[in-house]
This record gives sequence, structure tokens and C-alpha cells, in this order.
Amino acid sequence: MINPKEIMMAILFVVFILFQCIIICLVREVQDTTPDERLEKSLRRFGILPPYEGNTSEKQTLVQSKFTRRVNIIHGDVSLMKFGMTDESYHTQSSDIDFIIHAAAYMNRDQPYPAFVFPNVTGTEHVVMFSCTGKIKPIHYISTNSVFPDGNLDCSEDENIEHFDKKLIDGYSKSKWVAEQLIHIARKKAIPCVIYRLGNIAGDIDQGFWNHQNATLVVLEACAKYKVAPDVDWNIEMTPVDFLADFIVRCTYTLSTTLGKTYNIINDKPLQSRRKPNLI
Repeated sequence: MINPKEIMMAILFVVFILFQCIIICLVREVQDTTPDERLEKSLRRFGILPPYEGNTSEKQTLVQSKFTRRVNIIHGDVSLMKFGMTDESYHTQSSDIDFIIHAAAYMNRDQPYPAFVFPNVTGTEHVVMFSCTGKIKPIHYISTNSVFPDGNLDCSEDENIEHFDKKLIDGYSKSKWVAEQLIHIARKKAIPCVIYRLGNIAGDIDQGFWNHQNATLVVLEACAKYKVAPDVDWNIEMTPVDFLADFIVRCTYTLSTTLGKTYNIINDKPLQSRRKPNLI
């Protein structure tokens, strides 16, 4: 299961380092925090911007110098019609934006399917509508291996997943499956789309910043602290977040070879849980 905020923070970092484009971020408002504050707080938590206190890396300093000049924050919500924007703002953005990276999603394994309809399904429908308003804008859709039953790592990128809906158990997986079907429909209507199915996201290679709510991280931390490991045959799949972000961002700049494709970006050499005590 992927954390949309984690992958988007990493994507922002890669764009800052490699390219010179202007980044438009649609950020939802929450109580007691402005969208601008939410984005900046997340960027600092994941090590993209320098911390308020402590050492600062060279890359963090570089990103900080570019942040205010190259990031425009738009207040909105994908689950709302026209993202909750005014007509003028919506049509202005639909003409100015060149491509879309859609990772917005609600993630929770315990909630039933109806809890995910507006953020994950309706939100994707609105993104598709936005992509064909004004000029056509390619969609780079962040999906998940949860669209496969039990996150099966053996399913191919060309696998027909239409028959998997009855085999999916939790509401999150079902909602991502439905959202992916919307992207397939958009493809058939000549909207350029790329699908990226991600597995379990690990911390970045350089600094090791993880999402602290990641279940795999919690297990690894417990193993390290108590010098124990689960006595089960568990293949722990992890892919560094900066590797994923780098691949996705580079694909946005190689449209002639990537459009219309689906990529399963999943570590095919998972860690054996019984080996963890020897690795930690």
C-alpha cells in the first residue's frame, strides 16, 4: 500500500533537482492549517526542505532556494467538481498546465469501499475531466499493486485486471481498481495516460526518510529494538521512494516512449522475514 503524500514529496524533490519547470500543487485545506503550511511541513518531514533546526544538506539548500520561485500552490480538492476552484481559475490552470501527476488518494485498510469513492474514484474522474478541458494534458496516474489480489508480485504489466474486482477484499484496493479502470477508459478515448503501480515504499537511499506510519518500518524498528523477528514466511517487498520518484519524473519527459504504458515498479527481490535478524 502506498502513501500518496510520500511519493509526491519525493517527486517534487526530483523535479527540483533535475528540471526547471514550474510546479503546480493542488493542496486540500484542513482545519487549523493552510495548504501552504501543509505542503511546507510535509516537505520538511520527508527531508526535502531543510529542518527548522539541525544540519542541512546541500540538496536541501538547493531545493529551499528554488521552492518559492518554482512552486505555485492551488487550494482545492480532487473530490470536488472543478477541484473546488472558481471557473476562471479552473480554466486558467487547464490551459497553463502541460501534464498531470495524479497521486491524490485516501488510504486506509479498515474502511469500507464507500469511504474511498469520493477521494479515490470521483477524484480520478475529475482529473480525467480536467485533462481534456482546454488543451489535452497527459495523465501520469499513481496506482498500486493492491489492484492485484493480495498484491500479487507475479502479475505482469499487461495483465487484464478486469476480472480481479471480485477477488479484492478491502475498500482501498477496490477503489484503486475502479480508478484504474477510469484511466483505461480515458486511454480508449485518446487521452494520453501512463499508469505506475507501486508496491511498498521504503525510505530514500541517501537519507533514509520513511513515512513513520509505514507498517513495514514499524516492524523493522521493533525487530531492531527487541532483537526478534516474526516467525513466519513473509516476503517483505520494499522499493526506495527516490528510485520510484526518479523513474516517474523521467517518464514525464519521455512521452513518446511511455504514453499508453503500464509499469509495475515493484522490488522483485523481497526480503525474507526470517533473515531480518542477520540484516539489522
